[in-house]
Amino acid sequence: MNTGEIPKNSTGWNSSVNILFRLCFVFFSLHILLFALNFLIGIFTLSGQGLHFLTFFQLANQASYLEVCLLLAVLVTAVWSYYKHDTAYYRALDYWIRVIVRYRLAIGMFAYGWIKLFPLQMPAPTLSDLNTAYGDFLPWKIYWLTTGAASGGYESALGALEIIAGGLLLFRRTTSFGALLALLMLTNALGVNIAYQTGQYTFCLLLILAAIFLIAPDIPRLYRLLVLEQPARARRNPVPVRGRSLRITNGLRMIVVFGMTGYAYLVYMAYLRGPYLLPEGNGANELYGYYEVTDFEWNGTLVPYSLTDRNRWQNVVFEKWPTVSVKRAAAVPMDWTKQDFGTTGDLDRNYEAAGTVGRHYFHYTADTIHHVLHLQNKNIHQRNERWDLRYVVDSDGGLTLAGTEASGDSVRMTLRKVNRRYLLWEGRRQPIQLSVFN
Repeated sequence: MNTGEIPKNSTGWNSSVNILFRLCFVFFSLHILLFALNFLIGIFTLSGQGLHFLTFFQLANQASYLEVCLLLAVLVTAVWSYYKHDTAYYRALDYWIRVIVRYRLAIGMFAYGWIKLFPLQMPAPTLSDLNTAYGDFLPWKIYWLTTGAASGGYESALGALEIIAGGLLLFRRTTSFGALLALLMLTNALGVNIAYQTGQYTFCLLLILAAIFLIAPDIPRLYRLLVLEQPARARRNPVPVRGRSLRITNGLRMIVVFGMTGYAYLVYMAYLRGPYLLPEGNGANELYGYYEVTDFEWNGTLVPYSLTDRNRWQNVVFEKWPTVSVKRAAAVPMDWTKQDFGTTGDLDRNYEAAGTVGRHYFHYTADTIHHVLHLQNKNIHQRNERWDLRYVVDSDGGLTLAGTEASGDSVRMTLRKVNRRYLLWEGRRQPIQLSVFN
């Protein structure tokens, strides 16, 4: 009679492998338990916040207390190894820990894969970015901008590979292929994280360890086949799974599939609205563009063009959303944010200003009836800087700005609109003339 239980099997492992298995079993069990608790708490506290893919992304991106998990795993392994136990159920323990580890790894791959497939993780360079010196960016910002600017759907291709890896991990027979593909993607990501100082080292390393754990039993066979070029037999599951165990496994798979399908839908809806890291509001269309500041008065005194004067504005960029960036000699305090960028409001969306010291970024509201701009510095260290500026649009597209700062200083400036052309937007396979004399 089939009771749905997993029969006892001898492991065939030596003592070193047994100890390593116990350590991995306890470590991954503790992490996944904490992950599940955090995820459930996050789901049940969504009331009033609405559904947004970022909430689920942050929950799937949890890698808290790994040091504690590792310490406890060492202690439990030491105690576990001290006592003699019948090893008959090691195969059963191995089966179940591999099930939950591959689903955990699949969730991590899906979480990043979908926001790359629909390119939201690394937005394309903005007009302000294109008018910022290369050396004014931190390494992580350079990587994000170049990846977002890459042609041929590079970011989306990375996301597709991560999604494929996650899909392969959902099925036992394709676990090794999914783990190998995930390992290749994750080692590349870890190298990028280290080289460009992007952060996320711990989470990336956790997923790499999970992939290695899943593929470890196949490493001798892969070495024999690929390196020694000798025949290698496929590994068969020594534990037949049926009845209740099979129903539990299938149930977990369906939960992951339905959850990630809903997550993919939320990512796609966010993609239709535009990059979530950039402001969602609409800017004043008539102001969009790049401007050179030709005349500048500070407290009634004409200030000639200068690369060193802290007060004089050199050039200005109005984005399509309510952001204006200013190039001036005054120092820009570095916003060191690398992850968990603000997304609650356009003022708090600090991705634009993070990782760069080339420009001062302001959020603005426009009174298009009275032609008044209200500016507030977006840098988290300079939020007290506010400007109230009246603007007049000239017939040639230029601007005249006049107003005061919150401290009482007054400015008046004339801005000449320059229709710059950018290779990134014009395309590199067609002739382009960049000379200002043509």
